[in-house]
Amino acid sequence: MVPLPIRYSLRAQEEELDLLEYIETNFGTAKAREVYERIEKLLVEIAQLPKMNPESITVKVLRKCVLSKQTSI
Repeated sequence: MVPLPIRYSLRAQEEELDLLEYIETNFGTAKAREVYERIEKLLVEIAQLPKMNPESITVKVLRKCVLSKQTSI
């Protein structure tokens, strides 16, 4: 199966940058890099198996992926 392209909305791009800046400011560059790498790994998995995560309740074409207890993408 060919991986599907991942499309970021402008809001998603801004929120990811805000999240990584917050982590870098409060926890350091190494932690921000770790979170970035986890996000990228999840995006590869989502591209390969897009239906592995549940559909959004409000927008059926979107799916929700939990990065941690505090963060979902």
